[in-house]
Amino acid sequence: MIRPLHMKKVKAIVHAEYLDNVLKALGELGSFHFISESEERLALEKDGLLKPMEASKVLPRASSLLARTEKLLSQLGFQEEAFLKAQGSSIIGAWEKGFEGFLERVEGRIAFIESEYSRLSEIAPSDDAAAEDLRKLVKEGSLELSEILETLRIGRQFEETKLAILGTERCRFFEGWVPAGKDEEIVKAIERASEGFCIVEVEEPSHHDMPPSTIRLPSLLKTFETLTRSYGTPSYHELNPTIFMAITFPIIFGLMFADVGHGLLLIILGAFALAISKRMPKPGELLGYILNNGFFFITLGLCAVIGGFLFGEFFGFHEIIHPMGFKLVIGRTEIPIGGFNPVEALKHGELMPMFKFSIFIGAIHISIGLIVNLLTKLISREFKEAFFESLCWLWFYLGLIYSLFAYKFELLTVFIGLKLPDFLYIIVAIFVPLILMLLGKGRMEGFMEGFSFTFEAFVSSLGNTVSYGRLMALLLSHAMMSSMFITLVEGQSMAMQVLSLILGTILVMALEGLIIFVHTTRLHWVEWFSKFYKGDGIEYKPFRIAVGSN
Repeated sequence: MIRPLHMKKVKAIVHAEYLDNVLKALGELGSFHFISESEERLALEKDGLLKPMEASKVLPRASSLLARTEKLLSQLGFQEEAFLKAQGSSIIGAWEKGFEGFLERVEGRIAFIESEYSRLSEIAPSDDAAAEDLRKLVKEGSLELSEILETLRIGRQFEETKLAILGTERCRFFEGWVPAGKDEEIVKAIERASEGFCIVEVEEPSHHDMPPSTIRLPSLLKTFETLTRSYGTPSYHELNPTIFMAITFPIIFGLMFADVGHGLLLIILGAFALAISKRMPKPGELLGYILNNGFFFITLGLCAVIGGFLFGEFFGFHEIIHPMGFKLVIGRTEIPIGGFNPVEALKHGELMPMFKFSIFIGAIHISIGLIVNLLTKLISREFKEAFFESLCWLWFYLGLIYSLFAYKFELLTVFIGLKLPDFLYIIVAIFVPLILMLLGKGRMEGFMEGFSFTFEAFVSSLGNTVSYGRLMALLLSHAMMSSMFITLVEGQSMAMQVLSLILGTILVMALEGLIIFVHTTRLHWVEWFSKFYKGDGIEYKPFRIAVGSN
């Protein structure tokens, strides 16, 4: 679930006469991801040994007919899914008789249905016979057009795939990726489809290869996976952050959306979505978003409830629940983990404990990212990079954060006072890893690259950590906005107070929920992902000939 599936590279040379048979066999297996660009392909083209295949003459025609068919089906109001469930076996069979010949046959049928639909639509309102003919055309024509549509999609996909193939007058060369365990199946399919007129090799990916990535995750984590992929697709050499994000995202959200009552409403919303999502296969866009993210809402709600207990918040009331928490002592600094109410802290001007709490949470989050970065380098066997980049950065960051808390953010006093033990500690904890980072990275990639990397690590470590101060700001904002609707109707009738509480809760849940969601996403994408995740991978898209493929 954390690392992509192991891939193997398959290279094949087949006789040109058998190419269509081989592609059909690969398409039916649906596990071969064609490589359209690689160093080996470029070298073969540059040396003139192989040439790219020219685009098929039927491709533009197929695309044009496909667009016409989709438009006509939309006019007929046909549900394509109903066709796909009932049909399918005849689609590939119709195309196998020859795609070019198929285009010749269907072009006339499409034009006829277009013409008839236009004619009957005009006279049907005043002619009962025409209206009956129109209903018959919609029913029968839709089925025929749906089969044509799916066949056109498959044929176009088939012809587009040929653009990734190189060849000579008699031979064709292609390469691609398959999940380990399916490579033998692919080799046998190529040999069988080409009747042995082929040469096939299977290789392990090299360090410089960039195989496509695919990761199997539980369906409950779909929303977190979407958040990850919205930033970028995990590369084959990266650890997928979705699992980690499924833990840290709700926690950080819950610390800013801290309210027992609001958290319980999110849990109820998520449970409701999970209960009815299977009963409504085609909800609207907004309702579909809610129903498809039931588990996501439950996790956010649970963490919001915990946050509410930490800070004593219940629908904006500060007196119902006593804040629960404890204090950590690091050096000379006490860090409160909950145990205070943000509104009361603001009234008494005691914001520094909240700021320390926010920085502490940010330091933990960033440290996790740096640890994942170190693990990624070690798994990829990049041992020099693991030490001089990842480990030294983690060493520096932990030393910096501990020093800030241990000396109450008064590091300058330590140097001015020249207390030898403290001075030596600061040198070893902060400056030694920076020097190692500069020298090691400089030796590997040049002094300027080393200086740039070290300077960026120093600046981003400070800047990104301070950015987590938004936890304090949004926690205060949420608590103040929740209590505002209670304060406005003090002394009013019970009905007015209840109405204000309901309307205020709806507004806070929607507005604050959206704002805090955006900031939580930003903390993960900017402050956190920058420590270990590039998201520059290639999505695994196997060539597949199947009903319903686009």
